[in-house]
Amino acid sequence: MKLGERIKSYRLTKKLTLKDIALHLGVSEATAQRYESGKITTIDYDKIIILSKLFDCSPTELMGWETNRDTSLELANDEKIFLEKFRKLSHDDQMLLFGIMDSFIDRRNSVSLPATGTK
Repeated sequence: MKLGERIKSYRLTKKLTLKDIALHLGVSEATAQRYESGKITTIDYDKIIILSKLFDCSPTELMGWETNRDTSLELANDEKIFLEKFRKLSHDDQMLLFGIMDSFIDRRNSVSLPATGTK
């Protein structure tokens, strides 16, 4: 997949418009479209950084340079939503949430379920 195709794929996944991309990059909408179409193949490093932050990926992933990607780290949609919300919390609130999750796990592990039940 070429850079322009990756930009378009990430943009659509994030439900962004070409205008959104243009505004973040400080370029015209037409220029953003030319990035996607591949008519412009050389994009400044600072713009790659902006795009990678916007798309929540690494610059090397955006550029297509990662060849040994570990797919075991792929997140399900609900995990992505959780992570986005988690990142908005303060550090103290994140630690509190860890404690709550540990309490649920400990309580769940201590409950004796019938053989046909699930944990």
